[in-house]
Amino acid sequence: MRQVKSTGKPLDLDDDEHCSVVMATETMKVRVEGKFRQRERKLMILLIHSVWDDIGRKRIHEVDIELVKQVFRDIAGVQSFNSWLYEYLGNLANVLITIEQGKSYEWISLFASIGFDDDQQKVHFEIPKRIETILKNPSQFARLDTYFVIGLKGKYSVSLYQFLESKVNMWRFDPTKTTEEQERFFLVELDELRKWMGIDSQYKLWGDFNRFALTPAVEEINSNPIASTFTVRTEIVRGARNKVKAIKFFLTKTSERLRIEQKIKTTKQSRENAAGSLVPPFSGTAIYEKAKTVANGLDVYILEKEWRAYARETNEPVKNPERAFLGFVKVRTRSC
Repeated sequence: MRQVKSTGKPLDLDDDEHCSVVMATETMKVRVEGKFRQRERKLMILLIHSVWDDIGRKRIHEVDIELVKQVFRDIAGVQSFNSWLYEYLGNLANVLITIEQGKSYEWISLFASIGFDDDQQKVHFEIPKRIETILKNPSQFARLDTYFVIGLKGKYSVSLYQFLESKVNMWRFDPTKTTEEQERFFLVELDELRKWMGIDSQYKLWGDFNRFALTPAVEEINSNPIASTFTVRTEIVRGARNKVKAIKFFLTKTSERLRIEQKIKTTKQSRENAAGSLVPPFSGTAIYEKAKTVANGLDVYILEKEWRAYARETNEPVKNPERAFLGFVKVRTRSC
C-alpha cells in the first residue's frame, strides 16, 4: 500500500496548480441502489477532492454549496440548478462500493451520511473509515484531471475516462518498455466493460452499445488529448458465432505526460540515491540531462551512487552538489 496525494484546490478556480484527484480503483467499481449517472460521478469526485487533506483527520466534512455550483457553472456550463443538487446528493447516499477479493465480496457505502443545511449554504458528509483507508492507501488507482472530468458532456464519458485512466499507467503503455505500438493494449470482456460504464439493461445489442455509449465516449476523450493526456483506439474481439466477446483498448500517452512521468521517476530516483548520504538530493532533475551529455553512455544514476559513496568516504563538505557531481562524472568517464 502507498499513500498518494491529490493536487490543486478544485473549489478555487483561480488556483494555478494542476487540479488532479487520486481515486482508488475500488471506489470506481460501484453498485447502486438507485441512480448513479455522470453528474453524480462528477459531484462525488469534486466533493472528495475538495476535502482531500482532511480525509482521515475529520469525521464530518463541509463544503460551500455556492463554490460547488460555481465549478459546475464555469467548467461544465451548468446554468440552471433548481433541485438537482438535492436529488444528486440523495443518489450519492445510495452508492455502494463493491470490493472483490477472489470469491470474497464486500459492500461498503461510499458516504456514511450526506446532505446540506436548512439554508442550503453547505454540503456536509461523512466518509466511512474503511473508505478513507482505501482512498489514501490504494493498491491501484487512477489520477484524474478533476476539471476535465467535470467538463465532459457525454453520458458515459466520465465512467470510461475513469476506467482508462486506471489502466494507462500499466507498464505496457510505457514506450520504453513496450516498443511495439500494437502491443500497448489491454483487453476487457464486454460484460465487464458494461459494468464499468454503468450500463446494465440498456443497449443489450452490441451495435447499440457501440453506437450510443462506447464510440461517443471514446471520441470525446480523444477530442482533448491535452487534458486527458492520452488517446484511445479500440478493436473488437469476436468469439463463438462471430459474437463480440471483448474489446481491446490501445492507449497512447501524450509526449507531455511522458515528460512529466520521466521527471517524477527521476526525482524519485534522486531521493532514493540521496537516502543515507551526507549530500542532500539535487534541486531538480536538469543535472541528470547535463550529466548524460558527458557520461559517454554510462548510467548516470549508478554514477551518482558512486559519487555519493565517494563523498561519504572523504567526509568533506560539498558546497555545490550539482557541480561536484558533474565534475565527478567527467573524471569517471575519462578513466573508462
